[in-house]
Amino acid sequence: MNARARVNGAAELALSLGMQPVRYFFHPECRDLRHLPAPTLPKGMHLRTYSAGQDEEAFVPAYNDGFSDHWGYTPHTLEKEEHRISAPDFRPEDNLLATDADGRIAGLCIVLVPQMDDDMLQSNPPLIDDLAVTHAYRRRGLGKALLLAGIWRDRDLGFSAAALAVDADNPNKALHLYESAGFVAAEEQVWYRKRL
Repeated sequence: MNARARVNGAAELALSLGMQPVRYFFHPECRDLRHLPAPTLPKGMHLRTYSAGQDEEAFVPAYNDGFSDHWGYTPHTLEKEEHRISAPDFRPEDNLLATDADGRIAGLCIVLVPQMDDDMLQSNPPLIDDLAVTHAYRRRGLGKALLLAGIWRDRDLGFSAAALAVDADNPNKALHLYESAGFVAAEEQVWYRKRL
């Protein structure tokens, strides 16, 4: 079970059911995208959008490599990827890929734009849903470049804000990366579990 910390009674309910908090997530938002610089990719890297019908098989191992050390990780499969890109709201232009000089996927940034009325979008900005760099290309600035690329995608779509979710105990110190780009934690979410 998971619940936003601000939801009255959620913690009490979870505890009354014998559940214990096991993980905390923050939901940072950046409310002013205009001041952020354009992404600068590390030397030899290129940025492009996802190409359905071509990228599925290369995307799956890159995604798995990038998220394998995250809490709750379950392997992504080709079947899951084909299902993801066949969804009516899938937009390849919102799926950004960083590739190396040989064309291998080194990192990815997926932007999700909520499908809702314009007036509701003001309080529900686009989400940087997945941001990952494969182990071989970490600590080179590629994560920040991909984050900024996702933010600029939001700007190109006319948005002035962006949001994301991050594990408080992310092994790669992702919260520091997001804070360096102007994200401020707006909410906390708690995951509860009960051992059966």
